[in-house]
Order: sequence, then structure tokens, then C-alpha cells
Amino acid sequence: MNHRTAPTLACLALAVAGSAVAHAQAPGAYFGIGAGSSEYADDLRHQIFDAYAGNETYAVESARLSDKSGSAFKLTAGYRFTPWFSGELAYTTFGDAHSDFVLNSIVPLTTGSATIQGKYKLHGVSAVAVGEIPLGTDFSASLRAGLVFSRLEYSERGITATDTPHRFEADDEDKTRPVAGLGLAWNIDPQWSMRLDWDRWFRIGNRFALTEGGNGRFDHADAYTLNLIWRMPR
Repeated sequence: MNHRTAPTLACLALAVAGSAVAHAQAPGAYFGIGAGSSEYADDLRHQIFDAYAGNETYAVESARLSDKSGSAFKLTAGYRFTPWFSGELAYTTFGDAHSDFVLNSIVPLTTGSATIQGKYKLHGVSAVAVGEIPLGTDFSASLRAGLVFSRLEYSERGITATDTPHRFEADDEDKTRPVAGLGLAWNIDPQWSMRLDWDRWFRIGNRFALTEGGNGRFDHADAYTLNLIWRMPR
């Protein structure tokens, strides 16, 4: 390397660094709104079969999570403490997931079947720390980790083995669980960004059991949202 090359590379490096800093987001508050899709982890079939194993009234003929995807919606409020570190609160809804299962009566002198449809609805508020990594001058990646205060709602509709209507509304299940996520943002200008988020909530619900609170457990639920972010001008 000659004496002219070294100063040239140094100047280039400083210019790139200066450009990245110039495009780094300034500290301050920001808000976002987004929509997309959700997906619930699917292990419900095994849980239902296990719950009815040895039952003296019913045997499971079939069980499944018939619809594990829903429409997700997300509202975000955050504060950027440094160019690459923020704290966020977000309200997220995961839409509905649906289950169905068929139970055959094994009581002597009966041959009927019960057909049950279940509906799950998940939503909650998350509090996370966000670290950002610049990807050139206009893009950045983010990592999120924290806690979510979630609520899982569950209800059943169907027909019993004696052809009578069946209805069940479970108590709402409130939990505090870990949450993690990734984001990829296009920083359009100092005030506006588009951010693609993936959020994962862990250990949702209680394992399916023949109890009031045993309505089904999801190892995780994922939300994929495209968010419009607006930063308050300073």
C-alpha cells in the first residue's frame, strides 16, 4: 500500500461512517401501525387424544387444529434512547384459530358421537427492548426481546352424543410470557419508515385437559406484520 492509498481509504471509511451516522435515527418518540398474518403452533391433536385416554364416556375419533392462521394487527409506541437502542410497547392481536374434534360415545347401549368446534383468540401488550443494526444508509435490522401480557379467549360450539346443542365459554386466560422478534426497516426519511416485523410469543395457554382451564396449549404463536412507523419531529 503506497502513501497515497492509505489516506484515500481512511477518508472513504470516514465518509461511509459519517453517512451511516447521518442516517441513524435521532432519539425521540415514535409510533407505528401494522397488519399482516398470524400462525399458531399445532400440537392440539395429540393433546386432545391424551386428555381422553382412558375416559369412560368418550373415545376420540378425530381431532385437529383446522385453522391455525389468522389476521394480525399491531399498534406500536416506542422511544429511541440512542441511535441504535429503543424501548417499545405494542398491542397485537393474532386473530382466530379454530379446532374441531369428534368424540364417540362408549357408554353401553349408546352409539352417538359428539362434534365440537373450538375457537381461540389471542391478543395482548408486549414490552420489549429493541436493538438496531444499520444495513447501509437506508435500511436497518432490529432484534426485540421482552415480556408480553397476553390474553387467550376460548369457546366451544357443537352437538353432543345425544343430539343436544353444546356451548362452552371459558374464562379468559391471562399470562405473562416471553416474547422475541426480528425486524427489517426501510428508513424512507428522518420521520417515516416501513418495518417488516416477526414476533413470537411463547407458551400460550394450558395443555388440553378435561378441566375448566385446560383448553389447549400452543408452544408459540407468530405474528408477521408490515408496519408504518412515524417519528415525532424534534
